This record gives sequence, structure tokens and C-alpha cells, in this order.
Amino acid sequence: IKIDELEADDIIAICSKFLEKKKVDTIIISEDNDFNQLQSNYIKIYNLRLEQRVTGNNTSQSNSILQKLLKGDRSDNIEPLENQENDMLKLLKELDTKKLCL
Repeated sequence: IKIDELEADDIIAICSKFLEKKKVDTIIISEDNDFNQLQSNYIKIYNLRLEQRVTGNNTSQSNSILQKLLKGDRSDNIEPLENQENDMLKLLKELDTKKLCL
């Protein structure tokens, strides 16, 4: 499948959500942690590098996003905060991440 202007991970997410609405079980095999937020009763994530199914809930997914902001993510061109603002890093580490979950 190819759609101009969309990256492969976006296409996978769109297709997975479409199949989820049709109640079709889907397994995404990827090392990309961005897919973890798609997990549901019908969408499962398998990390090939770790050779295991990824499990989690909204809290761990929100923590994953916070971790990405703190540590950075080369695949998404996100610079780590650790290299930019040590005071901000200390503040974020002290926050109760449960309060950050929506």
C-alpha cells in the first residue's frame, strides 16, 4: 500500500484502526514504540527485536510518550531534553506521571 504524503507507520495505523472497527484481529510486528498506543482488544503489537508481545495500558503508554520526550527518539527526530535543559529534566522526573495521563 502506498499513499502519497503518508509514512508507512501512518498507513499501518490507519489500516489497523479500520480493521479494529470491523472487529478484525490485527498484529503489528514492529520495534517502533509509536505503535504501542494502538493496542486494543483487536490490535496487538509484537516486538521482533525483543521477541515478545508488547503489553500495556494507557498509563504505560503515556509514560512511554514522556520517556520519548525525556530521552529523545532518533526515528522521530526528537532531541532528548537531557541534552538541553537539566532543570526541566529534574522537574519532569519528579512529576507523578499518573497525573499526566488523560
